[in-house]
Amino acid sequence: MDRVLKGARVLAIEDDGDILATYAAIFAITDTHFSAAPTLAEGMKLAATRPFDVLLLDRSIGYDSGVTAIPNIHLHAPSLRIIMATAHRETDAALEALRAGAHDYLVKPFSVEQLRIAVARQVEARRLSGRVEALERQVPADSEPATGSASPLMKNVLAMAQQVATTDANVLILGESGTGKNVLARQIHRYSARRDREFATVNCPSLSADLLENELFGHRKGAFTGANDSTEGRVAKVDGGTLFLDEIGDFPIALQPKLLRFIQEKEYERVGDPTTRRADVRIVAATNRDLGEMVRAGAFRQDLFYRINVVSLTLPALRDRREDVLALAEGFARRFAKAYGRPARGFTDCGRAALLDYPWPGNVRELQNVIERAVILCTETALDRRHLALDLALNTLPPMPASTRVPAQAMPEPAQATEPAQVAPPPEVPPAEPVPAAAHLLRAADGLPLSLEALERNQMVAALAEAKNLEEAARWLGIDASTLYRKRKAYGLK
Repeated sequence: MDRVLKGARVLAIEDDGDILATYAAIFAITDTHFSAAPTLAEGMKLAATRPFDVLLLDRSIGYDSGVTAIPNIHLHAPSLRIIMATAHRETDAALEALRAGAHDYLVKPFSVEQLRIAVARQVEARRLSGRVEALERQVPADSEPATGSASPLMKNVLAMAQQVATTDANVLILGESGTGKNVLARQIHRYSARRDREFATVNCPSLSADLLENELFGHRKGAFTGANDSTEGRVAKVDGGTLFLDEIGDFPIALQPKLLRFIQEKEYERVGDPTTRRADVRIVAATNRDLGEMVRAGAFRQDLFYRINVVSLTLPALRDRREDVLALAEGFARRFAKAYGRPARGFTDCGRAALLDYPWPGNVRELQNVIERAVILCTETALDRRHLALDLALNTLPPMPASTRVPAQAMPEPAQATEPAQVAPPPEVPPAEPVPAAAHLLRAADGLPLSLEALERNQMVAALAEAKNLEEAARWLGIDASTLYRKRKAYGLK
């Protein structure tokens, strides 16, 4: 029981100074973080602005009723577990407190052991609730690739991650898209002393500045149209745990001062609520962008960059850790075979050679997608080169319309005519010269080589289909957004 109480956060709202002194002495023995408030107003302010696991609430505090205050307490601190302390032995008094939202009650005078058992029970319930919520939001453990590695580069990263995890330092994870930055962030949390608390992810590019602020910090009822209830943000829900800010390079610059303040002071305000709150959260951030260059360009705050970059870890691309390709592929194959009930759980020698020969521009994410597709389509017990379809680099792109296989000039729309238009016969097109197979050109479904314009169009189609916005698609393609906009219109893409 003392193990459960150690480090727990308990608040007592009680107007009897002797009882508060007794509480303080009891919890000092168990290394419990204890806070006290002699009035309901002071206690409400503490409960709303600081994270607590359990509240010991007196039924009557001066002229105020603790029972009637319970709904308001839940409004500001929904996860707080409340124990009602009452001098009334009647059953109706206890039921009244439970109906109002209390989780347990103690009848005065109660023994030290009764108090410790009741508080420990609610601390356990609070932690269990947090774990369940975390598990519901997390990807199952067996859906993540193993983080063990035979690569010296990756071993160094994992060793450093395990070392820094034991501290509360903020961590910045760098690396190309698809290298597994989110997986490493979860591993840092699992290695840390916060492992029993929640881990949550916020994907920065997927939300506008307003929605992102609400997602992080929550809002008060009535703060904006449709805000029918007060909500906690991720910061409050992950209190005591780890918050992973994915693609922080896309964090809106207008919102960066609020994030900086929270990281520095552990303080924040909900949208529409002037009350300052506190939360103890470790920040792990990740990006595939050059934040240093963004700082120089004025697109990212320098002080925020220093705050999140206490320790940086750079994940190598899969092409630089080829020692891990087969182990990762075999792990994916076993997992997807089990998930889809398919027979292929391994690879032929040709299949393994194909995996090692391919450059994997999309890194581990591409490897995972290729293996999943192969397992689904394969009816044999081992995956071969033909199942992996790696010879066609664009195998996952949508089919290219026939009109784009041959460059064509844009035709003006015909003018309205009263007489039938005289249509000129099409010019004779000389037969295409056969292209030897040894040229290894990328080809369409009919076997003809794809033109450069067709390749460009297909790349744009794929990027626009997967990217969250035009700017992200342009970054993937290595061009600026205005160029992509012009090319998209020229190809008639939406």
